Order: sequence, then structure tokens, then C-alpha cells
Amino acid sequence: MKSSLWKNIRFPVGLWFEDTILPFLINPSVKKYSSVSQIVYSYQINPSGITLSSEGKPKSVDTLWVVEDILKNENFRLTASTQSGILFQLTRRMSRVLLLDKEIRRATFDYSCYLVDRYLTIDLCNNYFDRLVFKIFVKKAYGSWNYMVRFRLSQ
Repeated sequence: MKSSLWKNIRFPVGLWFEDTILPFLINPSVKKYSSVSQIVYSYQINPSGITLSSEGKPKSVDTLWVVEDILKNENFRLTASTQSGILFQLTRRMSRVLLLDKEIRRATFDYSCYLVDRYLTIDLCNNYFDRLVFKIFVKKAYGSWNYMVRFRLSQ
């Protein structure tokens, strides 16, 4: 990976899920991909790592702050693909907040609605699922969002 791709990229300090920025800020800048047939990367599941132990912890709201950081980043380019990814983060990834108090879940949803209203557009929703999710935020349909998050519904 070229070092120039990392110019002006910073990981959000002190936040969990900071690597979420990669598909939004690095991948879209890649002009040429190559692949090899050998397995050269292996993801290790750490039972005590953040991914598996985050549900129900107040820091799991960091998912929302990382998304906001992405949307405000000067290197972020809103496309149908990146918008779809943001909508995924604001629904499917929010399963991390399910075990938090109802008030926190509601505030997380309300702020997600603000982010959608402020940064996203229905014009970039290229499929039924993204349009549905977008409309849930625009209409502030908390019950529908809660259902999608609870049952981890995604495209």
C-alpha cells in the first residue's frame, strides 16, 4: 500500500472501532488493486478483544463518533458505495448499543438521524435496502431502526 494513501489520514484518538475509517478513507483512494492466491492475512478472533466484548459497554457508542469523524473528514468522498457503508454502520453496527439503557439507545438513534440529514442524500441510495434505511432515519422511525438493529438486518 502506497504511503501517499495515508497522507492526512488520522485514526480517531481514544475511540473504539477506529479502524472503521479504512474502507471510507483509504480504499476509495486506491487506483489499482492486485491479488495473490496465497493467504497472507489472517484475522484472529480475540475473545477478550473490543469486537466481542463491546456490547453493553458505554464505549460502544464510539461507533457513532467514528462515523461522524469519517463524515467530517476532508478526504471522505460521498458515493453510493460509501453512503451504503455509512448506513450499514448506523444500523447493523449499532447492535453494539443494544444492551445499553433505553435513553442511550434513543439518543444514539437521534444523533444518527441528524448525521443522515446533515451528510447523506436519498439520491445515492442505489438499492431498496439503502432507501428503506435512509427513510427510517428521515422519518425518525425509532421502532423500525430498533427492530433492524436488534435482528441485525442488513442487505
